[in-house]
Amino acid sequence: MTSTEAGRRKYDALADRYEEIYFYVSIDIPKSLPSAAAMWDWLAMQGVPDALATLPPGRAEAFRERFFEGAEGMCTAEGIVLEFGATLHRALLA
Repeated sequence: MTSTEAGRRKYDALADRYEEIYFYVSIDIPKSLPSAAAMWDWLAMQGVPDALATLPPGRAEAFRERFFEGAEGMCTAEGIVLEFGATLHRALLA
């Protein structure tokens, strides 16, 4: 057996073992909101008010105005859908 063949066998054995002990799952988690106001309320629960409180005077209100302009542009007849995704990993230790 050549060193290349030996290396390939070792690689194949490790790849097989890797598939036995490790896996991942990718999922999509859409968040549907009926309106720009509902999106603002949802973001309020995510800590946006705390972040806005750190802005200089007047900037928070300017941000809010620009947010609503942008969010209303995202709104369709079905509302606003935020697309989230996650990849979950798990490794089993031998």
